[in-house]
Amino acid sequence: MSVTSESARALVQEVWPAVVGGVLDERAETMVLAVSRGETGYGGSWANLRASRGLPPIEPEPLRFNMGAIHCPNVGEDCSAGAQRGQNCALWIDSTDGTKQTEYKQCFKAYESALEGFADFCKVLVARRPGVKKVIGSGDCMVVAKAMRESSYFSSKVPIRRYGWFLYSNAFEIETRLRKRPQTQLPACLDCGAGQNQKCIRFDCPGKYYITPKFEPLPADKLPRLPPPVRPEQGIAPSNEGDDGAFGAILLGGLWAFLR
Repeated sequence: MSVTSESARALVQEVWPAVVGGVLDERAETMVLAVSRGETGYGGSWANLRASRGLPPIEPEPLRFNMGAIHCPNVGEDCSAGAQRGQNCALWIDSTDGTKQTEYKQCFKAYESALEGFADFCKVLVARRPGVKKVIGSGDCMVVAKAMRESSYFSSKVPIRRYGWFLYSNAFEIETRLRKRPQTQLPACLDCGAGQNQKCIRFDCPGKYYITPKFEPLPADKLPRLPPPVRPEQGIAPSNEGDDGAFGAILLGGLWAFLR
């Protein structure tokens, strides 16, 4: 049975206390789900990737419970337990910048269940990354993307603005489906001139800045109601329609997690 946003939320809620600790608020929950939905379609995109390359399916799909495109410890094509510190792994393809020109073969972690997959995903994304843990509940996609790249969750070749838009596209779909009230932010890329009072964080938007509030989580009543995402220049497409067969990073050529 495929994992949907509803069942993914229940699994994240189940593993969070033991893996991360503390309270899982709605904005943190949405952001964790947005990464998983985009990176692997809650584990459901691996079979689609094989089909898109004209490869026969593998039953059962060995990576079906990898919820965040999580790498095995060592780089290379040897996915044996001896080469990967005793971990269960399967071979697939990654890319350093999302293009076919930079593709290479890489071992990804395989799991026995969706629960096990989400537990390790939350550990890798949040528990082991203090910077991500600090901002995961901010509701600010660009701030979360920045923290993820600074901790090497995805390649430095991928622009923060591109991954931030990818997070927002998936978060919007999730919040619309689960809560009927999207509240995730995608701050506009604006000129930050002298005399402005906003806190300005420089991302990789040449000559411009993303205007963003403080890193602390924002009160729900302060978050703007946003329109559906529209593809920006040099951005990535929003998720495809339907439940959760998302056009995620891997379906768009590889915003895969990097250096797990």
